[in-house]
Amino acid sequence: KNNQNFILVQNIENIYEKYFPNSKLIKMYYSSDLYLNLSRIESFGITFIEALSSGLPVISFNTKGANEIVKNKYNGLIVKNFKNESYVNEITNLYKKKYYLKKIKSNASRSVKKYDLDLNSNKILKIFNRLIKF
Repeated sequence: KNNQNFILVQNIENIYEKYFPNSKLIKMYYSSDLYLNLSRIESFGITFIEALSSGLPVISFNTKGANEIVKNKYNGLIVKNFKNESYVNEITNLYKKKYYLKKIKSNASRSVKKYDLDLNSNKILKIFNRLIKF
């Protein structure tokens, strides 16, 4: 009954753009309040990282990928069951508690720093340099 509050997005291809994610997708992230993952399998979770980087809390099921990136009640919410309306209830409760939503949003972008490309590239280079010195 609240479907006017949701934007369902089909696959956005990145055929003509040089960088990932697509600029249209970035605009969608920044114009949104939450990232709702309805997938049952998301092995690495690139979309979770993109959403969190945009300051979006992720609401997802307790599945591989999600349970490794989304920290329940810190940078998003892990929903146990879709059948008993808990997914809808979690979204509703989050919107009712604006201070809580604001806190989770600030934690979202903070929680993905460990996936930063520069940070990880430098770590790999340091390891590589140590191996060369052996």
